Amino acid sequence: MNYIPTFEDKSEHYAALIEKGHEFALQFNALCSFSSVKYICPVMSARGGSVALSLYKYDGCYEKTLLGKPLATCRCDLKDGTDMYFNFESMPAGEYLLLAHDGTAGAGFCGLIDSFDAAQLYMNGVPCDGSMEAYIGFNCEADEYFSAELTFDPKAAKKPEKPHQEMLSSTHPINSLNVNNHQWSAYDGLGRRLPEFKDVGSKRKNKSVGVFFWDWHYHFEHDIPVNVNDLTESHPEIKNDFNHPIWKDHQADGNHWNEPLWGYYTSTDKYVLKKQAQMLADADVDFIVFDCTNGTYTWKVGYETLMETFEEARADGIKTPQIVFMLNFAPFRSSWVMLRQIYTDVYRKGRYKDLWYYLDGKPLIIAHNDCHMTGRKLDNEILDFFTFRKNDPLYFTKEPTTDNNWGWLSVNPQARYGLREDGSCEQITVGVAHNASVHGLVPMNDIRGGVFGRCHTTDPDYSYKFDRFGETVTVNASTENAVNYGLNFQEQWDYAIKVDPDVVFVTGWNEWVAGRHEMWMDSPNAFPDQFNNEFSRDIEPTKGALSDHYYMQLVSNIRRYKGIRSDSDSIIKKSVDINNPVAFDDVEPENHYRNTTIRRDNKGWAGCHYNNDSMRNEIVVTKTVYDEENIYFYAECTDSITDPDNKWMRLFIACNENDAGWEGFNYVVNRNAADSASVIEKSLGGWNWETVGNVDISKHANKLMIKIPRAMIGQNESISLSYKWADNNCENGDILSFYTDGCAAPGGRFAVKIHE
Repeated sequence: MNYIPTFEDKSEHYAALIEKGHEFALQFNALCSFSSVKYICPVMSARGGSVALSLYKYDGCYEKTLLGKPLATCRCDLKDGTDMYFNFESMPAGEYLLLAHDGTAGAGFCGLIDSFDAAQLYMNGVPCDGSMEAYIGFNCEADEYFSAELTFDPKAAKKPEKPHQEMLSSTHPINSLNVNNHQWSAYDGLGRRLPEFKDVGSKRKNKSVGVFFWDWHYHFEHDIPVNVNDLTESHPEIKNDFNHPIWKDHQADGNHWNEPLWGYYTSTDKYVLKKQAQMLADADVDFIVFDCTNGTYTWKVGYETLMETFEEARADGIKTPQIVFMLNFAPFRSSWVMLRQIYTDVYRKGRYKDLWYYLDGKPLIIAHNDCHMTGRKLDNEILDFFTFRKNDPLYFTKEPTTDNNWGWLSVNPQARYGLREDGSCEQITVGVAHNASVHGLVPMNDIRGGVFGRCHTTDPDYSYKFDRFGETVTVNASTENAVNYGLNFQEQWDYAIKVDPDVVFVTGWNEWVAGRHEMWMDSPNAFPDQFNNEFSRDIEPTKGALSDHYYMQLVSNIRRYKGIRSDSDSIIKKSVDINNPVAFDDVEPENHYRNTTIRRDNKGWAGCHYNNDSMRNEIVVTKTVYDEENIYFYAECTDSITDPDNKWMRLFIACNENDAGWEGFNYVVNRNAADSASVIEKSLGGWNWETVGNVDISKHANKLMIKIPRAMIGQNESISLSYKWADNNCENGDILSFYTDGCAAPGGRFAVKIHE
C-alpha cells in the first residue's frame, strides 16, 4: 500500500476536539484507485476515545453529498497517538469526501494550517483553508496522485447575511406572559431582605450583567465525585500532602469543592439547565459566558444542550440570558481553531440567533482578534462578523485600558476597562473570590496562606450592614460564619456600583471542578481554581453551608446596579364569591413560568443517577383582590388540581418585616392539607406552627381560591404583603426544595409583593 499525504509535510499542525455535531471533512480528487486511509487522530483525554470515519462519493456540493449513502464507514477506539486505519473495497479514481465525525471522550482532529491545491477542508460544512492530516492508501505507484481540479460549491462559500439582533415579537411567550420578577420580594437564609423599588429606584438603561458559566461537566462524567470540602474538613492534615493515602483513595480528573444543590450533575442534564435558566432569569442576568479558555475545547455537547434547553425555556416564558463564548487568554493558534469551529457551527448558520448577545451592533465574542488570522476569506468573515473584546488574564491590572480589553477577575479595586475621557467605563469585574494573594497568582490552598477567599477584603476595616427583621446587623471578617456573607463579593460589588460601568462581569456561576496538582506555583498538592467553601468562587447553590446565600446576594446587587422595572402591584378592591369559578375572570393576572420542573432521569458523575418526577399541579396564574373584611387569593393550574395531601397547594404569606417567621413567611395555609385543607397557621419561629383559625377554600377543576379574613393576618389598617404558592415540595421546611421539586410560583425564595 502506498500511503500518500494530501498535503506537504512542512505545514504547521494543530489539534481540535471532535464532539457529536462537530465534523471535519476533506474533499479530494484521486487520480488512481485506493482502498484505505490512514487518519491521524490525537486524543485529548486519558480515557481514550473514538471517532467515526465515512467515505462518500462527492456529489457536487457538501450538503448533497452527505444526503447520500456513504461508500464505507468505520469507528475506531483510540489512544493518544494512535493512527487510525480505515480499510474498504478498492475505489476507482474520482472525487470523494472523507468525513470525520461523532468523536467521543476527547477524540480529535489533526489539521494543517496551509492551503493545499490537492484538497479542500470543511469545518462543519464550511470551506476552510488547510487540510486534514490524512494519508490515502493508493493501490499503485504513479507520477501524480491528486488532481487540483475540485468541484467548487459557490453556495457553501457564500458569505452569510450581516447579523442583526433578533427582537422578540409581542406574541412571544416571554412578552405575552410578561413574568414580572421585579415585583418579587424575598429574604435569604441569613435574613437579608431583597432590595425593592423603594431601595433602588427605576430600571436604568444600558446596564448589563454577564456571568461566567461552565458547560463542560459532561467531560468528567466517568469520574467518581470527590467532595474536597468535606474530605479536608474530616482530614485537615491532607490539605498540602499530595501523597497522603486518603488522596489515593479519592482520585479524580476533577474534584468538587462541594456538592451542588442538584447533585453531581453533568452538562447534558436538561432538568438542571432548565433550573439554571430560571434562576439566572429571575436574577436579571443578561448574558452568560462559556469557558473555552483551555486548548481547543469548545465543548459543543455542552453548549448545544444548553442552547436547546434555553430555547425551550423561552417558549415557557423564561427570559434566559443571552450567550457569549470566551476563548484563550492570548492570541494562540488554538484560538484561531476555536473561532472557526464556533463560527461555522453556530453563527455562520444563524443557529439560536435570539440567544446571541450583541455589543456595538454585532454578536460579542471574548477573544483576541489577532490570533493568527490568515487574512483569507473565512477569517475575514469572522473578523467582520463579531465584536471582539480581548480577555485580560491578569488579576492585578490597575491602569485603565482602552484597547478593547475586558477583565474576568480582578482584585479590589478592580480594573476599569474601556475607560473614557468622562471617567465612565465599559466593563468591570466582580469576583466571589480569587486564587491570588500578596504573592500573586496562587492556588486556592496555597501553603503560605493569605489567599483572597470569600471572606477577604482589601480594606481590613470593610463591613456592610443590613436590616434583619427590625435589627441592624453589621458584618465583617470577624463575624461568626463570615464565609456565608460574601464580604469579598460585596466589597467588589460596592466598588463596581460606584464606578457604574456599562457591563459588570461576574465570576462565576458553576465551575465546581477543582483540579489537583502535585506542585503548582511553588505550592504542594495545589488546587488552582477551587478548593472548599471559603476558597471557591461559585454562586450556584450548594447542599453545604453556603446554601443559596450567594445567589440571593447576586440578585440583590444586580438590583442595586440596574434598578427594577416597577413598584409592586396595587391590588384592586373587590368582593368575590370563591365558590364561583369565574369570580376572578376580570382580575389582572400575575403570570408565572411554565414547565419549571421538568422530568429528570439523568446520570451524573460516575455512580450517580438522578430522578425527579415531582411536578403535578403546575401553578401558572395567581391573583389577589380584597374588600373591607377579607383578602382573596386565587391560583390557576395547567390541569385539574389533585386531591389534597400534606404537600398540597400551600399558600405562604409574609406580612411582618419585624418577624422572621419561617424564612420570612409568617403564615401558611394548607400545610397539612390531607388533615384539613382550610387551616391557616402562624410561624412561632422556623418550621414551627400554631393554628390561627379556619379559612374558606374552594376548588373548581384547575382553580383554587382562598378567602382569608384581614384581621387573621394583621392586615386591618392597610394591605402590604407578599405571597407564594407551592405544591409538592418543602417537606419539613426545606426551603431549597422550592428550587428542585414540584412547583413554586414564583420560584426559589421569591414571593409576589402587593399593596393597596
